[in-house]
Amino acid sequence: MHETIDLEFISESLQAVGVTRALDGALFKQTELTYDVILDLGKFMQGEGFSYSEILEKLSLLSRRQVTCTADQLRKRIQAADKTKKKLVSNAKREHEALNSWLRKPFFHSANVATNASSSPCNESASTSFRLPSANLASTKTSFAPPAASTPEKDDDSCTYLHSQNMQYIRKLQQSLNESKEREQNLSIQLQAVKELYQFCQSSLNNLQSNHSILQDKLKAALDQTKSLNQEKSDLEAAFKEVKASQLYRRCKWLEKERDDLQDTTSEHNDLKERYEELKKEKINMQKYLSIARQKRDQYKAAANRIDKDTVNLLLRDGAPEVSLHNGNRFSDALRKTVISLQRRCNSAPLNAPSASKLLLKSCLGSIGL
Repeated sequence: MHETIDLEFISESLQAVGVTRALDGALFKQTELTYDVILDLGKFMQGEGFSYSEILEKLSLLSRRQVTCTADQLRKRIQAADKTKKKLVSNAKREHEALNSWLRKPFFHSANVATNASSSPCNESASTSFRLPSANLASTKTSFAPPAASTPEKDDDSCTYLHSQNMQYIRKLQQSLNESKEREQNLSIQLQAVKELYQFCQSSLNNLQSNHSILQDKLKAALDQTKSLNQEKSDLEAAFKEVKASQLYRRCKWLEKERDDLQDTTSEHNDLKERYEELKKEKINMQKYLSIARQKRDQYKAAANRIDKDTVNLLLRDGAPEVSLHNGNRFSDALRKTVISLQRRCNSAPLNAPSASKLLLKSCLGSIGL
């Protein structure tokens, strides 16, 4: 009775409820269901107003793949299925009770039986009328009618005809009873599948609620951590601003010091510039003094040369031995020393010195003993 659902089986089942789109063969893989369960479930869902996508979703729930409906929705659908099942079971029970009540009664009655003793049992039964409980048969909602109440009189085959009609009617009633039982069994299986689906959805919902609680706890912890991190960030920003302000203050102080040093350097530079200008003026004056000193030096050198010549000529004129300035070997040692001393004194003599000729003459005469 049970078989593994495959692609062809799913397609046939869904086509029975108006779905023509092909499905993935893995949708109901390794799922043990009967054709009737899938068929009845699809018809039930179509009767409940489910769309094509919803039918696919609910059928996919049987494969334990996903849960897309809430517990309340599934509970309402199960209640509707219970009502439908109860209604069908009630109708089947009434039909079953009516059939059993009718089967317990005799098929024939003797209300209109003929009194002719020579008539056969078949002829005797030909005059009878066929009765059924009309009230009970009305509740069975069958599509067939009982056989005719009477047959033509004096017919040899009337008994056989009535018996065959009654047996045919009984077989139809028994078939209807079997179908009712089968429908009840199918509805029970369908209801069990729906209940299992509801239990699975309920367990999935519980898992989702548990996961939701865990996620809420994690979210709360994350929010607390975020709040702590934000507070730490604020503290760090305040500390950074404080440190930055301190650094800026020290930088300003250093810049102020550098400014003061620069101002001192600028003042010193101005002083040095003024001193440089003064030194330039002093250099010009010194150059003038140096030029004058050079002129005086040249004058003294010229005067010394003249004094040397005058002294030699004076010595020669006073009877000194014959000498020559260019022949130093003929000078006596005393005279040569005297001439050298006189030349040195002439070179180092101050500007306001007395007459050089007299001094040189006295020195020269004193050195030679005159």
